[in-house]
Amino acid sequence: LPPLLNMPGQGSILPISQPQNLLFSWTPRHIPGTSLGLVSYTLTLYELPDGTEDPQDYLLNSGMPYRIIETTQTSYSYGPAEMPLNAGKKYAWQVRVQADAGFENQGYSTINTFRYRQPPCHTPTELTAQIEESSVWFN
Repeated sequence: LPPLLNMPGQGSILPISQPQNLLFSWTPRHIPGTSLGLVSYTLTLYELPDGTEDPQDYLLNSGMPYRIIETTQTSYSYGPAEMPLNAGKKYAWQVRVQADAGFENQGYSTINTFRYRQPPCHTPTELTAQIEESSVWFN
């Protein structure tokens, strides 16, 4: 089975941080100890054009990867040395397991999306105000 994507979760809003630091993680679903040989993963990150309704359609038809990362680990820290993500943009990511044995869906995981921006600032609610009596003295 292809990997199960953990973080960032589907539809997440990831806060902009300086320096940039995002954690991508996934869970392998192949059976440990089987004779798969060396298992490696390809993490592919896409910046989606504004208004993209279906990320899968975009990836299959015209999606140019923003960044491709090869690793043997089940997580990747996308730090300050990586291409910076653009504030306010929506991204899609997918992981493909690659090994000597075949996998369902050619080893491709589902596609998760996230937005890279500051979380929305909500208007305070249930505010109260109280006028206190004051005395004014003139000399």
